[in-house]
Amino acid sequence: MLMENLVHRVRAVVLCRKNLIWAIPSLMILALCAPRASAAPAFPLHTQGQYIVDSNGYRVRLNAFNWYGTEGTDYVVAGLQAQPLSSIVSTIQSLGFNAVRLPWSNQMYESNPVVGNYALTANPSMDGENALTILDQVVSALTNAGIMVILDNHMSNAGWCCSTTDGNTLWYNSSYPETSWIADWEGMVARYDSNPYVIGVDLRNEPRGTATWGGSSSTDWHAAAQRGGNAVLGVDSNMLIFVEGISYAGDLSGVSSLPISLNVSNRVVYEAHDYGYWYSNLTGMSNYESKINPKWGYLITGSNPQPLWIGEFGTCNNADTCVSSSNNADNGYWFGLITTYLRAHNVDWSYWAINGTTETGHGGGFGTVEGYGVLNTTWNGSALASLTSALQTLMNSGCDIQTGNWEIANVNSGLAMEVNNWSKSNGGIVDQWTYGNNQANQRWVISYLNNGLYQITNVNSGLVLDAVNKGKTNGTKMQQWSNLSGSNQEYIIRRAANDTDILIINSNSGLPVEVPGQSKSNGTQLDLWGDNGGTNQEWLLGNKE
Repeated sequence: MLMENLVHRVRAVVLCRKNLIWAIPSLMILALCAPRASAAPAFPLHTQGQYIVDSNGYRVRLNAFNWYGTEGTDYVVAGLQAQPLSSIVSTIQSLGFNAVRLPWSNQMYESNPVVGNYALTANPSMDGENALTILDQVVSALTNAGIMVILDNHMSNAGWCCSTTDGNTLWYNSSYPETSWIADWEGMVARYDSNPYVIGVDLRNEPRGTATWGGSSSTDWHAAAQRGGNAVLGVDSNMLIFVEGISYAGDLSGVSSLPISLNVSNRVVYEAHDYGYWYSNLTGMSNYESKINPKWGYLITGSNPQPLWIGEFGTCNNADTCVSSSNNADNGYWFGLITTYLRAHNVDWSYWAINGTTETGHGGGFGTVEGYGVLNTTWNGSALASLTSALQTLMNSGCDIQTGNWEIANVNSGLAMEVNNWSKSNGGIVDQWTYGNNQANQRWVISYLNNGLYQITNVNSGLVLDAVNKGKTNGTKMQQWSNLSGSNQEYIIRRAANDTDILIINSNSGLPVEVPGQSKSNGTQLDLWGDNGGTNQEWLLGNKE
């Protein structure tokens, strides 16, 4: 029980037991939801439902960064002119990132030029070395530090991306035809095949211009991604295949009718990009969601959630209003919306960019400040403390719920989820009721199913939380039933937007479990309803046994 002088420090849901008041603080929930960051994933990885999971079925969340330079005409990651490679990696590791998206170009791979010494000033041992040799050292330094690598085919011709006139709008061009694109991918994958921390390939950055999802073979990115993905899997069947949408990776709407199908199952991760300058006059979360849901948000909010990664998003780093602002003219307004969305929907992400300085051909030229960078221009600390802090908050939100025997409280009513009248029969009503004294019908065992889903079993009856008749519509009632391993008896459990409460989302319908009508009365039967942000759809776990 909390000491009285500590109660003011935490937000609490109050649970009544006879004449005693018990508080379950958000601080407890945060501890229970701590990510499994200290444990290395069991490789190889694959997808299951909405999530990337390891070979033991535990979720692996990508809290990643982009480190550019190798795709450009410098042919090497930026920053090696400022700090030793080991120092940069140590700084990145200390910030908490667990993965990196590394861009490269076909020109770099095929020509493999000697890197100019101007780009290696702080790493003189690399002088005179070729681009791929240095890339090998970068990959090794990152993976030795426990940072997973996703290789990103960013450009055909080396240079800064992206426009509709740069000759790199599709996955091929006249200098680098599709045969080269595929052969280069096969070579890159073979190069790092023995390193389990190289977990995946981003087949092509931001297909744009004439790129289509379906349609003419010359522009059909969907079909090309299947060809490229299968070629990669032919070399290493354990690779995750990241497939971006068209229109600068902003549009994955075609997936709904034409999904990616590869020769190896559970390998596809869809990828979207998002930036504040793509929008004007945003007016809040509902308005933002109305813009992204038709394009890519539906992949995780619909009844059949798909693996989704936000491979690029970024904001300016010259003022705190870049990170948080109530003025929708500031980048911070959009940044607040997208980070809230990522937390609420437990989405994997990769920030653009870690770079403290830019590459040749971008901004003020090589070595000048990167206006969206996490690191400062000397690559040894943060460019903007509030940006680093916001990203670290994002890293620590969303996690696997701890399994075990719990009481589950509705945030709106403060009442317990229970099986009415101690029923042990199929069809027993699941409702809310004032807390008793550790009553078994108000206790639930949360079990992880090793596929990103959970099952919730009543302690008194041994029966599981079940959506009546496999209902998929608003108002479907909740009951208990024998375990039939049906998707209507399985749940995605994730944090609500406030990072404290949880949502219990029925896997079959994609709808959250709620107390209907914001009721605070004993005996109200629980149902399913579309996510509306109400506290009657939010729950807290407490009093674990």
